[in-house]
Amino acid sequence: MKNNKTLTPEQERNRDARRAHFKALVNHLKKMSEAERNKFSSNSIKTIEGHELSPANTILINLQRPGCKLVGGWKQWKKYNRHIIKGEQSLLAWAPIIKHKSDNNLMTEEVKFTPISLFSESQVEENKEAVPVEKFTVSTPSSPKRNMDTVRLIVPGEHR
Repeated sequence: MKNNKTLTPEQERNRDARRAHFKALVNHLKKMSEAERNKFSSNSIKTIEGHELSPANTILINLQRPGCKLVGGWKQWKKYNRHIIKGEQSLLAWAPIIKHKSDNNLMTEEVKFTPISLFSESQVEENKEAVPVEKFTVSTPSSPKRNMDTVRLIVPGEHR
């Protein structure tokens, strides 16, 4: 959903600076050696709803906030009766957008990625009636070693 709100010049500068910072993080990730990727992806990160982040998003979050274990979007935290601490900056990660197309009875999927804003558990405060986060996290057996060679990030505007 597009936001048609007109931004002030300061908001546009802040937006552009965040985009440039995220692009630099992605470029840094692309240049990392396998050993560096394994170091940053060894710390598994889950969403407040219990889903484990992809290896690439795990690395991106660890580059922005080392030691982070749990993340969620603004609406996810609100759903669990928490609010973002005033002044906190979101962490950026990739989210897939999958479009299904039908052409001559052949179904295909087109996958693109868009940046999303997440917040770590250290960036939120519990409201008085908050339900403990542990109740909603899902514990899973240790993940097998992730092969980072299979992860390829596509920066918006980059051609395959």
